[in-house]
Amino acid sequence: MRFSSWIEWLTSWSNNPSILPPRPPCSGDLCHSIQALTPRFFPSLNPERYKVNYGPLSVPPIVHQHGKTKAFFFNPAPPCTDCVLTHIQTGLEYTDGTPANTNSGMYLRHVVVGNLERDSAVCPLNFEPFFTSGNERSRAELSANGTLKTGYYLGPTALLVLHVELLNMWETEREALLTIDWEWVPASSAEGFRRLTPVWLDIDGLCSLRNSEVAIPRGEDEVSLRMEPAWKADFAGEVVWTGGHLTDGGDTLDLTRNGVVVCEQKARYGEWEEYVEVDGSYNNGSYGYGHQAEAREHLSSMTSCASVGRIEIGDKWAVTANYNLSKYVPMREGDGRLAPVMGINLMYVVKDGWQV
Repeated sequence: MRFSSWIEWLTSWSNNPSILPPRPPCSGDLCHSIQALTPRFFPSLNPERYKVNYGPLSVPPIVHQHGKTKAFFFNPAPPCTDCVLTHIQTGLEYTDGTPANTNSGMYLRHVVVGNLERDSAVCPLNFEPFFTSGNERSRAELSANGTLKTGYYLGPTALLVLHVELLNMWETEREALLTIDWEWVPASSAEGFRRLTPVWLDIDGLCSLRNSEVAIPRGEDEVSLRMEPAWKADFAGEVVWTGGHLTDGGDTLDLTRNGVVVCEQKARYGEWEEYVEVDGSYNNGSYGYGHQAEAREHLSSMTSCASVGRIEIGDKWAVTANYNLSKYVPMREGDGRLAPVMGINLMYVVKDGWQV
């Protein structure tokens, strides 16, 4: 199944819906392998943890994509059903199991996991996205690392959608595997757990009609891109954890409540060797990847906030992405223009009175 955009894919699915029976954590054409891992949280509640490898995803050379990413859309089997997810983290590997990152010419531009059984809290026309990350491979701390009885509930007939965008900086097509580390407890053991509602805030707007991508104004090196309009809360609850996603060139991501910053998320660059592009030979330095023997540091992590207080009905929440292209090297497309950028924040909220 190949579509040019998330919206086109969603339209196709909505015109031909199908309710799929529950499947094991790894099944279907893009299920490559599964590995049982030792659970880290809630040992007395029969937790389970699996690393699922999805693919292989064949990624054409960046020159064949005109500097743009290759998008993949598919329906993975849910990792579990009638369960409470307590932790999620993505990664990227080659088919031989070695890490795939910018130091070897592969870039995880964007990944989104959504639940087709529920509507988005901010855009009723959309399904509920409950996880996102980029090449920084952020994790969703749904239970505050096992310190809170909170998590994202997947029902008995959960239907997921997975959207992945990859860049291959080499001159030959290569295959990669998207990895997701899932951890959960069965609902039968989750007494006292509170169910999380994800709130997706995006500089592309409430319904993200451009696949969450926004162009940087020409000629500007420092720019702040603000979500307009703000989301006006129609429910109340406690924000358990919030995290965000920027692309290369991003500096900070500000989460605001009624115009006041309640969480500043800082981008960090080149913290580990896999995020430092040293070769400089990828496409002879085109597209902003590689600087001819000059090391380039890519965005490697984002800070997050464990608690930012409460949401009250009528509150206006928004996000602002601050980019500094003189400080950090941005991404570029095939014609040398700056690639569109992202600024996404996911808040995980316990609605008042909600339990699993």
